[in-house]
Amino acid sequence: MPKTLKELLKKVSKEDLIAYLEQYTEFDKDLYRGLLTRFSRPVDGEVVEMQEDIAQLITSHTYRDFISERNCDEICYGLQEYVQMAHNRIDQKRYMVAYAMGLHLLKTCMVLASEADSSSGCLGETTGEVLELLERCCQMVANYGTTQEKETVFNQGLALAEDKVFDGWGGTNYELLEFLCPLLTIENAPQLETLLERMAPRFEWSAKSDEPLVRLAMKQQLEGEAAAQAYLLSRLDIEAFRTKAYEKAFAQKDYAFAVKLCREVTHKDGQQSYHWNRVWWERLLAVYEATKDVEGQKQWAMENLACGNFTAYELLKNLHQADGTWEDVYPDLLETWAKTLNTSTYMQILKEEQAWSRLLPLVVERADSAILEYGPVLGRYAPEVVHPLMGDKIRSICKTADNRGQYRYVCQLIDTLIDCGGKGEAKKVIVDLRCTYPRRRALQEELGRVEKKV
Repeated sequence: MPKTLKELLKKVSKEDLIAYLEQYTEFDKDLYRGLLTRFSRPVDGEVVEMQEDIAQLITSHTYRDFISERNCDEICYGLQEYVQMAHNRIDQKRYMVAYAMGLHLLKTCMVLASEADSSSGCLGETTGEVLELLERCCQMVANYGTTQEKETVFNQGLALAEDKVFDGWGGTNYELLEFLCPLLTIENAPQLETLLERMAPRFEWSAKSDEPLVRLAMKQQLEGEAAAQAYLLSRLDIEAFRTKAYEKAFAQKDYAFAVKLCREVTHKDGQQSYHWNRVWWERLLAVYEATKDVEGQKQWAMENLACGNFTAYELLKNLHQADGTWEDVYPDLLETWAKTLNTSTYMQILKEEQAWSRLLPLVVERADSAILEYGPVLGRYAPEVVHPLMGDKIRSICKTADNRGQYRYVCQLIDTLIDCGGKGEAKKVIVDLRCTYPRRRALQEELGRVEKKV
């Protein structure tokens, strides 16, 4: 009786082992994929050459077991050349060569994500290009590949999706699984279902956010458009699902539903918000622009101003000027904004409209935080009020300044005071600073420069 598996396998004939494995892998697809991934040879010498070149590229850009940001970028440029080569292979209908290249490139990107300084963003762009390549390749195989090619692409993709290189980078592997869905059949669907269940505990966060996208693609492939749409609309709490629903509604010109999808986010719980929902505000405006809904755009602008988005002011003014109503609505709008907008946004509008009489008391009330921003434009309107406030602020800033760079900033502020008509106040500030800080030689030198202007 053999004591080890190795001894046993030596006694089994090659033909018997092949027959057994063929029979066993009929129902154990995990074993089948494992054998396929472990022992299948590259489909083309180009793939072997690419793998060797990439290994050499990484080695030559690694210094003391570390890949710097610059070297990571250089590696990525090399990988991008192979992405283009793989696209060329697809054009030549050599799908399996392209797919083998794509899988190796994706695995390389994941390894670099863990081991290299990728802060420039180049690696992220490269990974995106590789994913686009794999998506195209899977679609082409689904449309034009042989049965064997479809099976190989599907199984190799499943095998890679649970590779350890994705540990800590879950999400990308779910995208790969989504690309495989056009190859899905009633027969092989349980393999993907089993894999998703196995991956869920390991990629917990991605399982919540990305797995639904895979299941949506599965429904699309196996059950059709109606079932996929029903599933999509049942999970609008998922950002990606809501985005897909919006894009489809916009493309089909179902603008009412597109508006509903946007406003459910922008006006959630009756609270308008802009910062965290900026994308949905922009999508809402896109619908109003597509439908030439001027009143909708005006409402959008008013709501965005209320959220603190000052850029909406210009849009609102342009819309009213276009239909000749700006002069009529402007006084009422100012009164409304004085009560409803946050003070910062309201002051910006007053500055744009040169409403100095309204702006001045607000600036005086908030002199410590607002005088440097609004003093230069109010200086000639109310010099007796504004110039002393600017002078006091400059003195306050100089009190905490302790290096030449900060002293230069103080002198720049004095320059600004002079430019808005405050020469007299500037003289007082310079005299006060010279007397208060006689031992700050760098400050005295910088004051000498600006003193010539007064």
